[in-house]
Amino acid sequence: MEEVDLLPPHTISCPLGYVSMKIGSKKVWEMVDTGSMINIIPAELAHAEDLTWRKSSTNIRTMGGHICEVKGVVEEKLMEVTMVRQPFSFLVTWATETILGRPFLFAFKSQLLFNPRLKEEVMMVEEGAARQFETTICQPGSGDWISKVEEERSHVCRKPLAEDF
Repeated sequence: MEEVDLLPPHTISCPLGYVSMKIGSKKVWEMVDTGSMINIIPAELAHAEDLTWRKSSTNIRTMGGHICEVKGVVEEKLMEVTMVRQPFSFLVTWATETILGRPFLFAFKSQLLFNPRLKEEVMMVEEGAARQFETTICQPGSGDWISKVEEERSHVCRKPLAEDF
């Protein structure tokens, strides 16, 4: 068995990608976080798109250990990603970005793949058994991996240019 060197504790290798999503009447770029067990939508966006939510008095703890107050839950709201419409749920928080986590990936039967021809990561979603759609989730020129927390410059995947679906 081959030994693998573990990454130093100050090293991060977790690039996040973005996908275009239609929420209500608004088309926005949303972060895909494959490690998140929840979907999060900012309260400001939920208000702007007049989404109905059930109030909640729950708090969640982020990976960094910060406590985040959950204002409510948007349940089974129909959303569109890559030409596929599916209902799924969000926690409403004071976050600044929408986070699409594992519940989103499961609802859309998503697969994250590396496309060697395009040399980039893509997300494939299914609409029924016969139709599949694919979109780039992080374009190659849009960012890099974060290699050290101490680095002051930001090497993160920025939101890619809008695509016409």
